[in-house]
Amino acid sequence: MQTLTMRDFLAQTEGGDRAFLGADLSGFLAVCAGMANGDGGWAILGAEVIDDQVKASGVNNPSSLIEVLRARLCDREKISANSVSSFQILRDGDKNLLAVRIEPADWFLRPVTVAGEAEHAGKVLAYRRIEDNTVVSGLAFRFGMALDALESSRDDYPTDFSVNSLDDADVASYRAAVTALRPEWGELSGENFLKRALVTDDDGRVTRAGQLAFGLPSSFDAQNKPLVRVKPIKRFKGVKIQTAHNLWSAWTNLMPPVLDFLEPSTVCVDAVRECFLMAFMGADYDAGHIEVELGGETLTFHTPGFPRFHAGLTPDARNLRLVRIFAGAGISSRGGLEIIKACDKDFRTGLDTLDIQTSYELNLNNSQPEPEPAQPLKILPSYLLSPSALAVQ
Repeated sequence: MQTLTMRDFLAQTEGGDRAFLGADLSGFLAVCAGMANGDGGWAILGAEVIDDQVKASGVNNPSSLIEVLRARLCDREKISANSVSSFQILRDGDKNLLAVRIEPADWFLRPVTVAGEAEHAGKVLAYRRIEDNTVVSGLAFRFGMALDALESSRDDYPTDFSVNSLDDADVASYRAAVTALRPEWGELSGENFLKRALVTDDDGRVTRAGQLAFGLPSSFDAQNKPLVRVKPIKRFKGVKIQTAHNLWSAWTNLMPPVLDFLEPSTVCVDAVRECFLMAFMGADYDAGHIEVELGGETLTFHTPGFPRFHAGLTPDARNLRLVRIFAGAGISSRGGLEIIKACDKDFRTGLDTLDIQTSYELNLNNSQPEPEPAQPLKILPSYLLSPSALAVQ
């Protein structure tokens, strides 16, 4: 096995998740599980972080230690899955260290769990990594992690579509919004911009998030059904039904008319925007499309699938890549349900267990503007803001 200096190793792995465990093996399996449940990383034995500096203490006989670790990783009564792909012996002066590479676990193996010891004896524990720390997570998180893994499995591999399946006008509109925030992105070629924005993968294939954000109708459905539909009812009966074939088009072309219909002078605009974002990011698009009903006294969003509420907070997004695409243009939640309920204390969420869909109902009579002008979403598309407002706040 070829050795590597610790300095070279730290340079090569900079920016990745690394756990320095010293010579103590007691937390090794927890770190492995935490990294396997996340984006992977490195566990380094024989080094610790002291005063923000990595200090080598060394390990005895790294080859023998590798065999000990392999035995632990193969014991399914101790850890539910082995995501370790390799071992690397490191040198720092006259000291030997051991770096262990942990890969992200396949979705069907998540959450990776570890048998509890000491005060947790008899329990099965799931771990995750938060800001380079390994923490125990409870049953609710493990359930959410399993759902996230199932959803991520749809997005971790690209679709069968090329960039020809994207709407050129919507991509151009998005690029203008992004480069207004990040002028240096304007120097990128079209191909590299789409990769950088997570719309395509390294091979030029459109990601699931890219398809949802910018896809042409034909990329979703052979019958060209819309992805989002605004359906006026009651006092808006004379208004034509509006549709959008992707989420960026819905944000830029459907939401402004809705705000116009609702007379923003008497409606909390931030609450409406939060409802749109919550519907966009929480919908299960494999099960249907989003329908927005403009009623006489309510604005109702019908989204396919059930939300993932954690302790009554804003629903978790199903597709984090999609969140990052919108955030790239400065469009992100300013507070979710907190903002919505500040405008409408009677805001309701309904679950239809027969059709497997979720409804968000905003009461327009209760939805009043805040006493002081609300700050805009961090960055809105250029059609909503003046050039001076496009600066990062």
